[in-house]
Amino acid sequence: MTNQRVADADAATPTAPYSAPPADSATQKRRAPTLWRRWHALRWWLARSVFSVPLPFLTPQLDLKLGDLVVTLPVAAGFLVWGVLYAGSLSIRGTGSPVAIAMIAVFLLPVRNNSLLLELTGLPFDRAVLYHKIAGWVTLLLGALHALAYYGTYKGLAEGWTGFYAPYSPPPDSAMSLAVSGQVAFFTMVGLVLLALEPIRRRCWEFFLRTHWLLFIVVIVFSLLHQATAILIGVVPWAVDVAYRVSVAKLRERGAISRNVVTMTRVSADVVRVQWPQPSDPGKRFAYAAGQYVFLCVPTLSWLEWHPFTIASAPHEPVVTIYIKALGDWTKRLLAAVEQQPAPHSLSVLVEGPYGALGVELDAYSHVVLVAGGIGVTPMLSLANQLYWEACVAKTRKPLAKLWFLWSVRDRETISALCGLQDPPPAKTPASPPAAKWVPHALATAAASNSPRDAFYCEIFLTKGAQDLTNAVDQSLSSSLRFGERPDVAKTLQQVAELAKQQPPPKRRVAVLVCGPTALMKDVVAQSLRLGRATGVCFDVHQETFAF
Repeated sequence: MTNQRVADADAATPTAPYSAPPADSATQKRRAPTLWRRWHALRWWLARSVFSVPLPFLTPQLDLKLGDLVVTLPVAAGFLVWGVLYAGSLSIRGTGSPVAIAMIAVFLLPVRNNSLLLELTGLPFDRAVLYHKIAGWVTLLLGALHALAYYGTYKGLAEGWTGFYAPYSPPPDSAMSLAVSGQVAFFTMVGLVLLALEPIRRRCWEFFLRTHWLLFIVVIVFSLLHQATAILIGVVPWAVDVAYRVSVAKLRERGAISRNVVTMTRVSADVVRVQWPQPSDPGKRFAYAAGQYVFLCVPTLSWLEWHPFTIASAPHEPVVTIYIKALGDWTKRLLAAVEQQPAPHSLSVLVEGPYGALGVELDAYSHVVLVAGGIGVTPMLSLANQLYWEACVAKTRKPLAKLWFLWSVRDRETISALCGLQDPPPAKTPASPPAAKWVPHALATAAASNSPRDAFYCEIFLTKGAQDLTNAVDQSLSSSLRFGERPDVAKTLQQVAELAKQQPPPKRRVAVLVCGPTALMKDVVAQSLRLGRATGVCFDVHQETFAF
């Protein structure tokens, strides 16, 4: 995932890397070296034209794209065929080679937020997770074929087989030790893969994380004892990647937000809000781009547990805001700790980041659709408010022809909590413009316009409940709320496509960003594919997922 600033909206080729600093920051005028800009442009063109092109059924259901059909799946299938052919001929060495190579692929796809591979290639984090899984499964299957070849060779020779192999004799001690080390490595792989299955991984995240690293090291050690020395080829780039991560972690904002600065507040039954103010000195601000995430550690709970959370505020805002929903063990313990703290400033926080980037370059589009479900609105709030600030307040980007914001949510409490309706709008001072947010401040003003004809249009679908004009949420966001229904994604995309084609000159690409439940994301991808064929407008979809 990468961001680049494009000279003209909807242009095919970007020309410079994009960053979203504060409007008054000098970094806004920086330009990366020409070679690096060209590399950004090339990988963006390859992603948009080849590798990230969605496919019917495969993309909505399996998250596979054209690049996977052309490269990933054929390579994986080729390795499996290689292993099967050698296993059929009972070649121990022949079946061992593809296992070692597949393990190198696992090395080269380290699932970590600041991996060098991700930085250089612009590979989205969720794609790296997918390829890491594929490489792991291929390694396991090839390991099973290698074990079958070993077993078949010695069993067959023991029964008097003749042919390519020398007459049977009991394996020497060295062969037995190789067999033992191979068995330990293989069955450790089995345990590693089983513990990484989604039901276990999501329910017992901390257990999965620790056992994954431990078992991974066991596999490496016993693979080397098994004379699979080829995997050392992967150790070098892995070591370089580790060194890169360590250096990046030191260079990026990482440190403690003291308890007298950070504020933790329970804003709904199961949501905690974490906030800390930005320094007045622009050079000391916590710099991030809309849609990025950070890793947080609360030492009171554990010094060893770091968890990723999306930044809900926009970069221009004077306060960094993160919302945490109590879904797992750690988040539930955090909620309990916040409830028990004597004051909102009682807990300190360690922060690492920011990380991540969008899979679409928003500066390349004049038409953008943001779709969110539940707590998945956090990155969309950041993006919507930043685009509004840049286009309508700071005037640092070309105006958007259309930004359509869809949010499906169950209850008013969540709307009030995540939009901060209970908070007063930021004050305007003579020295600086107001750090107003489109959602909710601009929408909640008496003179606010919110109609499909506006460049910025917001629809919030309250799926449960009816209108209640005595409620503060209904009063503040009356023009945006829709009651007892869900968003019609297909209808919205159809309307935006028609608007895009009516532009002078007609636009043929629309950026669609979605974050929320799996069913919602699959529906957005499926409708984008269908309507892309029907309207002649390409919907470039970026999915933000919380499920690792």
